[in-house]
Amino acid sequence: LVRSGLTREDAYKLVQENSMGVWAGEHEDLESACMNDARITKRLGEKGTRAAFDLSRLLKHVPKLIRRALR
Repeated sequence: LVRSGLTREDAYKLVQENSMGVWAGEHEDLESACMNDARITKRLGEKGTRAAFDLSRLLKHVPKLIRRALR
């Protein structure tokens, strides 16, 4: 969201609002909440919003880090 031009504060507010909605039971999870928030999908698109929740991308370097830590 910051890369799309939002300030960190505004990006935080959007994610926080969606997080609180999940906590209140309005959505099943944060990904679905964000996918249903036009303020987010307008900036990131559907593909970009889904990519933000792609665990394979986020965990890509974990095996390497574990090997390094266990040496």
